[in-house]
Amino acid sequence: MELSGPVTGTARLQGELHARGYRLTPQRQLVLEAVTQMGHATAEQVLAAVQQRAVAVNISTVYRTLYLLQEIGLVRPPRSRGAELLPGRRP
Repeated sequence: MELSGPVTGTARLQGELHARGYRLTPQRQLVLEAVTQMGHATAEQVLAAVQQRAVAVNISTVYRTLYLLQEIGLVRPPRSRGAELLPGRRP
């Protein structure tokens, strides 16, 4: 998945997740941090970055987290492959 732009504000993301009945798990936090650091990345690249800190995280966790971020409105499907950050939306 591709993401563009920095994602900041863990507290805001946590609030948006909580409002929808979710919580900011350690795995979601790691995916968010990887996306923030990488800017543009495939899901596989995000996974590689996350696994440097937590080898137990798998590709399905990355995809589920990216999908959840899409549901919240922080990422959207791109014209081709992946997802990108919505302009002006920062958690």
